[in-house]
Formats: sequence, structure tokens, C-alpha cells
Amino acid sequence: MLRDGRSYILQVTNVTKHVHPMHLHGHVFRVLSSSKKTLPPVLADTFNVEPNETVELAFKAAHGDWVFHCHILEHMDAGLMGWFRVA
Repeated sequence: MLRDGRSYILQVTNVTKHVHPMHLHGHVFRVLSSSKKTLPPVLADTFNVEPNETVELAFKAAHGDWVFHCHILEHMDAGLMGWFRVA
């Protein structure tokens, strides 16, 4: 569970051979870093995570129950989906 109004950094590592467009419901995040490329500052709610890449995403938690998942339906159906609660 996360606390409403607090800032968090989420580290996402892709250990597969597929690109995963990761989407965070209800929030906009700032992409802080990538282990594979230099990125300009960007705000987004979805970001492609390349194979063997780790990205850091920063966001301010907003009250509610939120889903974080891959936007490729087959990947989501295979389990690349979860949720978290902000209270």
C-alpha cells in the first residue's frame, strides 16, 4: 500500500526478449533513467521497456486502487499485470 500524496520511484526491469509498453493507470510519471539509453525528460502514463532494460519511473501517488500492466493483451493475460492501493 502506498500513501496518498507521497512521491515514489518505481524500478521496472524487463528480463524477456519482448518490448513491454508498461502503463500506469490514474497517474502520470516522469521517466528518470534507462539502463540502455539516454532519455530527454519525459512525462507519460505508458513507456516502452526494451529487452534487458531497467527504467526508473517517478510519480506522486493518488488515492485509489490502480493497475500497472503491459499494454500488449497477450502479455497482460500471461500475468504482466498487477495493482496497488493508495490510501
